[in-house]
Order: sequence, then C-alpha cells, then structure tokens
Amino acid sequence: MKNEKRILMKLTIRNLNLTAKQSCDQVIEDRIIGLSGRWEIHTALVRLERREEGSPPFRVLVEIAVPGPDLHCEIFDHTPVRAFTRAMDEIEAKLQARLAKRANQGRDRGLRTAGMRLSAVRGL
Repeated sequence: MKNEKRILMKLTIRNLNLTAKQSCDQVIEDRIIGLSGRWEIHTALVRLERREEGSPPFRVLVEIAVPGPDLHCEIFDHTPVRAFTRAMDEIEAKLQARLAKRANQGRDRGLRTAGMRLSAVRGL
C-alpha cells in the first residue's frame, strides 16, 4: 500500500414491504461503493419501501454523510431500481454542484484580493 488513505464507510440498506425479487441490494452496494471511491463518505443509508397505497408504489430515501452538510434525496417511481438510480443521479449532481461552488469561491477570492491590491496601488 503506497500511502493509501483508507476510509471506512458504513452502508445501511433497509427494505420495507419488498419481496426478494424486488430488492436491489447489489445495485445499491455497487453504486454507493463506486461513489465512495470519488468522495469521502462516512455513512450511507438507503431506505427502499413499497407503499401499499399511492402511485408510484416505490419510495427510495438516500441519506449520505459527507464532510460538510449531509445529502438527502427522496424519490418515488414505478420500480425500485429506477427510483434508486434517480436518487443517486440527484445526489451526484448535488456533489458536483458543491465541487463547482468550491472551485468558484477560490477564483472569486483571488479576483477580489487582486482588485483590492490594485486600488491600493492607485491610491483609490
């Protein structure tokens, strides 16, 4: 191991009112573990539920604890896999937006500092 930083992640999957055929635990594990390779994830909770009443019948709640504010997403769909996929797409979009915001903050800070230096030189 070459200075590899190893981070443990706790993954909890809860299936409520789902048959073994409807459960998609392997898809969930693959997607969350893939995400943890790119982002530091402390805990992940995925709750899959088949609602007796209402349409669409499947509800997925994903809660991910990362540095900074935790991420939450709730999606309803007609299949559990599709609901989970949509939820993870939304979580990844939130993470990308957070990354872009951090990149822009650094860029803005540099511009403000440079502008303040320029006004100080000019005596404004």
